[in-house]
Amino acid sequence: MHMANEQSPALSRTQFVHGIVLTHKLTDKLKYLRDVPFGWEEGAALNSAGQVTDAEWCGITQYLTYDINPQWAVGCRFEWFRDDDGVRVIPLETNVSAGAGSYYELTAGMNWKPREDLVVRPEARWDWATGDIKPFDDLSDTNQFLFAVDVVWLF
Repeated sequence: MHMANEQSPALSRTQFVHGIVLTHKLTDKLKYLRDVPFGWEEGAALNSAGQVTDAEWCGITQYLTYDINPQWAVGCRFEWFRDDDGVRVIPLETNVSAGAGSYYELTAGMNWKPREDLVVRPEARWDWATGDIKPFDDLSDTNQFLFAVDVVWLF
């Protein structure tokens, strides 16, 4: 849980974020994780009359991972995120209420641990949005495909 007075150059507003995480070891090698966040921010949105109002958002993220051996694991992730007021993904200052809608992503990836302190994580990800929004490719498309690789060095 996080509650703070968020500061920006133009204003000061209260933000509250809460999440519930559930993990379950289905077998010795197969794990499931679910994350359910909810957030609220004071004075972060505009209503249809152009008046400043509060904003809220929520979502569900689910992970399924399988440990092949101590060096290799594969996994997938599905996420749904609802931005009720259109300000969490596309900020109010950028485009008023342009981001209201649901956002989804589906990812498949793997973890390779060549050493105890190093993890290489390639992934392929598809994002899409529903509602009257086009959040991708400079606000001109409803979906995108990404391939990414990151490296985590533990020290």
